Amino acid sequence: MKTYSPSMVDGKIVRLSVSQLSQFDVREKGGCKRKWAFNKVHKIPWPTGPGQQFGIDGHKRLENYFNGQPVAWLDCDLPALAELPNPGPDVKAEAQLEKLTCLRIPFQGSMDLVVGNEVFDYKYQSKIRVYSEPTAQL
Repeated sequence: MKTYSPSMVDGKIVRLSVSQLSQFDVREKGGCKRKWAFNKVHKIPWPTGPGQQFGIDGHKRLENYFNGQPVAWLDCDLPALAELPNPGPDVKAEAQLEKLTCLRIPFQGSMDLVVGNEVFDYKYQSKIRVYSEPTAQL
């Protein structure tokens, strides 16, 4: 996974991401303006919980698979393997967003998988979430 430059410099927002918008938006699960300020303005790191680490590790396994690297799949991954596209030249894992802005602020981030003109977003959650209305994630 790519690490990004700071979001705030000298009290000004210089970079945005989907994660930041979700963290700020109170309509999102876990969204809280104060939580965003503690993390981005006051630079207080947010601890990684076991569920979040599980998702980070799962995304890394998928990225390795699509980049042709060996993967030690977990039992929980196996049901999804039949649904994954095969690695190939038109399959790009962790494809970086390019030249996007939001309110004239550079928007950085990546898409889990891009195959041709299709974008895939993988989730590691105990419950499947259905997006019934637009969210920052979409």
